[in-house]
Amino acid sequence: MLLRGLLGAMERDGRIRFVSTGGGSQGYNEGVYERFRRAALASPFAARFHFLGWLGRDEAEAIHAECDVGISLDRWCAEAVLGARNRLVNWLDLGLPAASTAVCEAARLLAEAQGMIELPLGDAEAVAAILAALPGQPQRLRETLRRGQAHVRQRYGFRQVMAPLLEWARAPRRAGDFRQPSAIAAHADFETLARERDRLAAEVASLSDRKQWLGRFRQAARRRLFGEE
Repeated sequence: MLLRGLLGAMERDGRIRFVSTGGGSQGYNEGVYERFRRAALASPFAARFHFLGWLGRDEAEAIHAECDVGISLDRWCAEAVLGARNRLVNWLDLGLPAASTAVCEAARLLAEAQGMIELPLGDAEAVAAILAALPGQPQRLRETLRRGQAHVRQRYGFRQVMAPLLEWARAPRRAGDFRQPSAIAAHADFETLARERDRLAAEVASLSDRKQWLGRFRQAARRRLFGEE
């Protein structure tokens, strides 16, 4: 949907360009981004897509400073609903207005505060129309950025985030479900516990290796069965 929305916006307004930083997640999901990149570069507007790959933080922030709006588009899924789009907060902190679907909690709160341009879920034509209108709405972008930054400072500033910890530090107390150590725990065999810890650590490392292997297996299966890259 992102590509269709961008192509529709580019068709409406010749000033629109798309800059991408980052890429696929190695060993997990590399194919989706690569298919998006290839399709964009095969489109009639290939010259207006710029794929810069993974950059250092300073380079990425310098690129963001040259952009007019950051775009984050989700589909309805558990990862989007339960996750957090920290990029929205980062963009606003850097002075970049955000345009996003309002799926995760952070995005929904931003939308309620009118601190971002809300993009409709699953509607590429509507996304294209909204994006195509933005070059002619500089005042809207400035006001959205101002409200978004105010929301971020009010909700995610250091003092706000640390307030619960500071409150506890002023009057430390144990959790309500705390239980005193049993007599058995007081005489625990710590050498045995250490060996068990090392065994579990090795098992976790093995599971991690298996997960990477499974990701590679899935990619190979897709190539064989469906011709996907």
